[in-house]
Amino acid sequence: MSILDKITKQFDSNPGLKVLFFFDSEKEYATELFEAPIPGIHIEMVEHQHFSLKIKLETELSKQKVLLYFPSSRPTEQEKATFILLDILIANKELLLDDVADFMDTYHLLPHQRSTVSRYIDELKLKKNQKVLAKVLTAYDFKEDKVVRGLICSYLDFASVVDPSLILTKLFVLTLPEHAGKLTQVLKKCSHEALQAEILRWVFQYLELSGQSLSKELLFTALRKLKYNALTQQQASVHGIDPYGLLKIGDPVTLQRLNALLIDWQNDPKLGSSMDEVFSTTGKDIRENEIVLAYGFDDTYSIYTRKLIYLVLEGALKLIKAQPGKVQGILQGLSGSSILQTDVETLVRFCGAAANFFERLLSYGSFTLDSPKQYLDSYASEYYRVDAHYRELMTYLEAVGKQSHPDLKHMDELIEEIHTRYEKFLIDLNREWLACLDGQKFKIKSIPVKKQYEFIHDFVQNQDQKVAVIISDALRYEVAQELLKELLADTKGHATIDYVIAGLPSVTSWGMANLLATGPVDFANEALSLSGISTEGTENREKLLQLLDPSAVAVTTKKLASIASRTEIRETYFNQKGIIYLYHDEIDSVGDDRKTELNTFSAVSRAIEYLADLVKKIHSTYNISRVLVTSDHGFLYNQRPLSEATFQKVPQGNHAKSASRYVITKDTMHCSHDYILNLEDCANVKSDLKLVIPKGVNRYRKQGAGSHFVHGGASLQEMVVPVIESTRKRKDISQKVSFKLMNESFTLVSGAIKIKVFQEEPISSSMKTHRILAGIYNSAQALCSNEITHVLDSGSELPTMRTREFILNLSSGAGQESVLTLKIFDEDDADRLNPLNMVKVINNTLIETDF
Repeated sequence: MSILDKITKQFDSNPGLKVLFFFDSEKEYATELFEAPIPGIHIEMVEHQHFSLKIKLETELSKQKVLLYFPSSRPTEQEKATFILLDILIANKELLLDDVADFMDTYHLLPHQRSTVSRYIDELKLKKNQKVLAKVLTAYDFKEDKVVRGLICSYLDFASVVDPSLILTKLFVLTLPEHAGKLTQVLKKCSHEALQAEILRWVFQYLELSGQSLSKELLFTALRKLKYNALTQQQASVHGIDPYGLLKIGDPVTLQRLNALLIDWQNDPKLGSSMDEVFSTTGKDIRENEIVLAYGFDDTYSIYTRKLIYLVLEGALKLIKAQPGKVQGILQGLSGSSILQTDVETLVRFCGAAANFFERLLSYGSFTLDSPKQYLDSYASEYYRVDAHYRELMTYLEAVGKQSHPDLKHMDELIEEIHTRYEKFLIDLNREWLACLDGQKFKIKSIPVKKQYEFIHDFVQNQDQKVAVIISDALRYEVAQELLKELLADTKGHATIDYVIAGLPSVTSWGMANLLATGPVDFANEALSLSGISTEGTENREKLLQLLDPSAVAVTTKKLASIASRTEIRETYFNQKGIIYLYHDEIDSVGDDRKTELNTFSAVSRAIEYLADLVKKIHSTYNISRVLVTSDHGFLYNQRPLSEATFQKVPQGNHAKSASRYVITKDTMHCSHDYILNLEDCANVKSDLKLVIPKGVNRYRKQGAGSHFVHGGASLQEMVVPVIESTRKRKDISQKVSFKLMNESFTLVSGAIKIKVFQEEPISSSMKTHRILAGIYNSAQALCSNEITHVLDSGSELPTMRTREFILNLSSGAGQESVLTLKIFDEDDADRLNPLNMVKVINNTLIETDF
């Protein structure tokens, strides 16, 4: 019965009743009373003006039925002496609510439940608590332990009744200094004997910790014990120098409950991000450095706090140069840790990239090969990876520099060694390569590989479909490999990579001319032309293309970006029948400027993102099924300033052209310390000029020129030019990337398990994306958990980037089977008939019945 019905009933049952007094100190019914009028009853809010109200009752309200609503307590015996309306109260009635009976009637509770209602009625009648307890307020579920848990949940601001693990989690979060006031309030509300006893019971069951009363100190102690066991439960025994060994929990049932709490904490969308802060603040007395001192940085830990990760990284940094494989294993153990969703992840990735870098270098012996083709093929299949690792390292290092991290021992030493080793790699590889070329008299045209000046013949002419050619200035081969992986992640088509060798000098003007050539280039007065048409500028390049295909067009990507209408772009450039050349300049425009050259790798990242999007857009929006991506030349790049030994003077003489990596000349009198080449042997030109290049990766010192980013010379990094072909013709690649589960065993401890999936190899043109499904099944082969879909599509060389962690939650109708099965299927297995993996899952949720 509502409060309005009770008021009406009082007046109906007492015909002579004129004034009904109602004292509501909690203001619980104020909203309900004044929301809508009660027919025939005047409601008067009473606050301070009792004397004027008395006159009002005796005059204008004398013929009406009146409810006097007091948002305050009824007057005490002492207060009655001064209560002006006392005579009216005595002559009439007070509305006295039987809260217990009313509550039981509202929720249809049974007589035997009255004692529980009576015990907690002051809290049960509050709307906030009723909302949280909604699922408990039925005759079937209304039990004292559930009521107690529900009230605790309400005090902790949960929206509904939750498991004890989350209740304890919220209490631990409230131990943070910023929640001190809220914690005091909760502890006061939970001082009721039954509520306190229930929380103390949970503390013991989850942590083997006894307490006489619930207090802030007890929660601090409990949190410290939780942190210690969360970190060290993988250690079978306590090490003698472990100062916290007495906190060790040995009972497996308690440990399972503890793990349930950790999983629920990490899995909770509101509380999950607070774990590390709580452990580092409230749990600061459990010092990670003491634990690492006892068990080692390379041991297995169940969870990783931010501080523990820094300690692990500190140890790993010391090992990376000599034992990169071991470091990779250590870092892979970190994968999936929730703390890696923060800026710490960048630092972990830097260390992983460093391990890959050194492992790659350690795998190489001599760089002495038998022929120029072997060098080119080896660079395109293997050696380019070192350049990619170095760029990746510098990119991560830049990001780490913008973040706040503690100083790590060996970090500066490692960075120094990375630069030194990379510089040595460039020198050693290219010294051998150039020596091999020198032995062949630098007759680059004679090397049996595809040449850049044959690009139109090999890739563009005589095609039965439209082709879009994207020429990205200075897109070197290792960058194109990363772009390829981005394109391969798009399952709607297929992409492959090839290479051509650029001529010399490896600069924009010559490279762009080569990509338009159908015959030798003319070189006169420092200018290049084909068929009498200059190869400089988009307009001239379009004219040259139209000699092959009258419908051909050429346009810069900047020009495309300036056109807002896709329809205009399509009709102007992509509705032609034949060739479209698109010129993109992100990397070279940044790298070739001394003021911005140190931003080269940032430009590379932008270029990869832009080109991947552009290729997909050309396919899908402009309906071009074949897209080629290539470049005019590559580049050499070193992040740190190079030694003086890397620079040499430009040879004296009267030269046709000179730059930081080459000289075109007839005057070779002072070039005895350089390689002297016949220009027509290494370029698509008929000429009697010579090309002079410095030894190795040296630079000629040129005033105003940059030195970090250079090109024009004959290093493999400058000359090996990528050609990516992306098509919308689906190519059936039977081999999908493989995976394995990193977990050693699976145990359900709180209705949930974590699974850690490792993609064993990066995607490539021969290994395609793999979509898998994972779920838990019962003995009847029925799915009894959520089913997750994971796409194995990472192209990263870093194992940590190919490791993902997921949580499977057991469904409420999963039954009480002690052994279940984790199954992983290929997504194409629609009927779930042939699992790729089947692993036994021990269901220890059966021990939770005492909750």
